[in-house]
Amino acid sequence: MTSKSILSQMRGFTLIEISIVLVVIGLLLSGGLVALAPVIENAKRTESKNQLTKIEDALLLWVIQSNGCLPCPADGTLTGASANNGLGLVNAGTQQTGPTCPADGSACDIQPIAINHAGAVNTNYAGVTPWRTLGLSEADTIDGWGNRIAYAVSDTLLIDLTGGGEEPLERQAGTPPTFGVGALTVTDTAAANITTTAAYVLVSRGSDGAFGFKISGPGTGGAKEDGLGTAGGIQGDNADADDIYVQGDPIDINGAGYFDDIVQWKTGPVITFQCGSGACGNP
Repeated sequence: MTSKSILSQMRGFTLIEISIVLVVIGLLLSGGLVALAPVIENAKRTESKNQLTKIEDALLLWVIQSNGCLPCPADGTLTGASANNGLGLVNAGTQQTGPTCPADGSACDIQPIAINHAGAVNTNYAGVTPWRTLGLSEADTIDGWGNRIAYAVSDTLLIDLTGGGEEPLERQAGTPPTFGVGALTVTDTAAANITTTAAYVLVSRGSDGAFGFKISGPGTGGAKEDGLGTAGGIQGDNADADDIYVQGDPIDINGAGYFDDIVQWKTGPVITFQCGSGACGNP
């Protein structure tokens, strides 16, 4: 066999053949990414729910250690350079560095930011999770999409009820025993009430991060992140100045109807029950 025939048999791919192979590989990869996208999204939602549960455990421990109140929210606009980053803030700028209840007449510094429902009466304080106050790391309060987890608390559950050392979530003497109850309402996406007495509400802003805070600070669109949520949309209800929050399955509609927030909450009696015996006034 001549060297010429050997070389002809060793001929490489032509540019056209290589192009066809690259197109096929591209189609396979794009198809795989499309199929993988829902898996990645579900993993991030699961991660976010686990973060919410971790925060709820820390809140319960704080209630037990303080013997019956919840902490104030932290300011979501602050970054790592701020001395108040991650701390619950009581009025007059007092930092909550340990599990103690504010005195009578106190309130939280962090107010919910009005987006819609103008003129609604506030009975809650809303910001982000006070991770330093709760003894968590900052990473413990970031959802699967890299945004801070929002935290709202009813103003009836922050301070002494009577000035006599009785705390809001402490079981009070009486027949039947009474508890401090929240004033936050949680509805489904059709606006039907799920509860009207939530003590606190935790919110992950979902994949679009609408109205949330990034770990590095607020977005370029204003105090809160840009996203598909609008002032009139149901996601806006989880970020406005009233006491109504929305919980439900994702709604994949672009515009005002879009919803992908993850919400968890508890009522006062449930928290008190979970304190266990010998805590929060339980026998």
